[in-house]
Amino acid sequence: MTPRPIASQDRELIRGLYGDSERMARIGPALTDSQIERLMTERLKPWSPEADHWGCWVMEDQQGALGIVGLRRLPMEQATAEVGFMMLQRGEGRGLASRGLSWLCQQAERQWGFERLVALCLPDNQRSITLLERHRFRYGYRLPQAVPWNEAFRDAVVYLRDRDTEAAEG
Repeated sequence: MTPRPIASQDRELIRGLYGDSERMARIGPALTDSQIERLMTERLKPWSPEADHWGCWVMEDQQGALGIVGLRRLPMEQATAEVGFMMLQRGEGRGLASRGLSWLCQQAERQWGFERLVALCLPDNQRSITLLERHRFRYGYRLPQAVPWNEAFRDAVVYLRDRDTEAAEG
C-alpha cells in the first residue's frame, strides 16, 4: 500500500483527525471547523521538497481513508524535514502508521535528498515514540513549553533520524 496525496475529498478524514478531542489528546487541542478549513487549504497546496509547507499523504485500505503521514522542510543548514503521522482510531493497530512512516522516510531520504528527519511529540505519547524508535529515530532533546495547550503550553520531545540509519532499514 502506497500513500496517496491528500485531495479535497479528504476533508472528513482531516476533520475526524484534527477535530476529535480524544484523538488530539496526544498532540494538542482539537481544532475548530474554521481552523480545520485553513489547515485543509494549506495541505492541498502543491508540494515539492523545496516547499515550506507540509506535504500530506493519505493512508487507506479497502475501508477507505484511515490516516495521514506528512513532511515539511525545516529552515536549517543541513537538509532537514519534520515528519508526522496520525491515524483514526479504526486505523490504529493495523500497521498503517508504520508502513506510512517507512514509505515517508524512504522517499525523504532516497528521492527528496533529506539528510535528517525530525519528529516532535509529547513526552507521554508512548505509541508514537515506540513507532519512531522502531524506524530508527533516536531521542534528541526536550523542548520546554513548546506545544500550545489551551491556555498554557506543554513540553515536547524531539526525535531524530539521520540518513545513514536509512541503510539499516533498507
